[in-house]
Amino acid sequence: MINESTTYGVYEFGDSSQLCPLTRTLPALNNGQVVVRVLSTSVNPIELKTRQGLGYVAAQKEAGTFLPLGYDLFGEVVGVSDSGTQLQVGQHVIGMVGFANNPGTYSDYVVANETELLAVSAQENLAISGLCLAGLTAKQALDKFSQYERPLYVLAPTGGVGHLAIQLAQLQGRNVIAVSTRPEHPLLAQLNVTAISYDEFYQCDVECDLLDLIGGEIALQCLNALRSGSQLVTVPSVTKALICEQATIKGITAQGMLVAPDLDDLKHLYQAYQAGKININVSHYFDLADIALAHAYMENAQHVGKVIIKA
Repeated sequence: MINESTTYGVYEFGDSSQLCPLTRTLPALNNGQVVVRVLSTSVNPIELKTRQGLGYVAAQKEAGTFLPLGYDLFGEVVGVSDSGTQLQVGQHVIGMVGFANNPGTYSDYVVANETELLAVSAQENLAISGLCLAGLTAKQALDKFSQYERPLYVLAPTGGVGHLAIQLAQLQGRNVIAVSTRPEHPLLAQLNVTAISYDEFYQCDVECDLLDLIGGEIALQCLNALRSGSQLVTVPSVTKALICEQATIKGITAQGMLVAPDLDDLKHLYQAYQAGKININVSHYFDLADIALAHAYMENAQHVGKVIIKA
């Protein structure tokens, strides 16, 4: 059985140049665990923030220790524990692994709990890893809205979560409006969604649902366009408390959310993907050894949809 892996992460917080590899021994398998050869992973905003030293996971890091990064996984099972698992060597799986306290899928091999993994076709494209964290975030955020009759506005619609949320909401029969810095972007036309600029949205006066995937000052400005009775779900954790407080003052129902591993949700996403009802737009593929370039690419706002890492 494979007993070593090369993993990318950080010893010190900072820019993308802090990312480095570490070869380490894989832990012994507990019941219900498997070893997976990573075929692909993807880059998510939470990993950029953690690398910079922001957020809960970064706060738990002890000075001078190595913090691995990465949550998304598409791979092949190459080892199984003696008991407690239904997965078999040779099966292909996807999952959001180790969230949130134990990242580490920027690796060539990982140990994962079977409860985190969904068996998929061996013929899947490497892009499928991009469905995990982003797709689960999109679905679980949409599930928090209480009614589907009124319009749903989506901020940051060309990002990994945003472009999946639009498609999932459309499957629900919702009237979706994308609010974007680039409303003329071909991806939004491809998604067949009405798109407006932030300046246009700021001039609105509407009772609606708002999915906030951007946070900060932009989200606060967007609150002025919402009538009392609207509902807001905000995803960025750093500004969640402030945005929910300001929304409540304006009579807007508001809540944050934190994505959670859920195999039923992941199965729902995968079935929709297999049926061609949702697609993953891949902006760029990077090799695992070029993970620092992938982080820099995302931070320069060059991506649309997902950035996939080939391991």
